[in-house]
Amino acid sequence: MNIIQYFMENSIKNLFKLLGNELKTKGNFSEFVLELKK
Repeated sequence: MNIIQYFMENSIKNLFKLLGNELKTKGNFSEFVLELKK
């Protein structure tokens, strides 16, 4: 696997983990997803 591809995939996973943790503390995840889909 390409090291850059590996790094990017892990960065995205970590970003979503951080987002998920933020949203658990602040509010409703489904509302956030609906906002993204607009």
